[in-house]
Amino acid sequence: MAKVRFVGSNLNKVTEIKVGKIILEGAEENGIDIPNGCRYGACYACSVEVIKGIENIDFPNLKPSKNKIMTILTCISKIKKNGEIVIKL
Repeated sequence: MAKVRFVGSNLNKVTEIKVGKIILEGAEENGIDIPNGCRYGACYACSVEVIKGIENIDFPNLKPSKNKIMTILTCISKIKKNGEIVIKL
């Protein structure tokens, strides 16, 4: 399992998500609300910033943005391996 910390305004919650699990689903199962829409990567409503642990995430076509911030879509991103991940909502 990966230890995932979700941070944001008024949020600082740590949970564990199994390897192979979609991050959005794992968050929802642990009471963490991530905005979402289509659930297949087209609407970008579930886009989040990964502050730490990008190497522990399997995300199709992962590319850093111009300012080197790594963003993922939680509806299509899976936990790749055990480790620590910090996600900013």
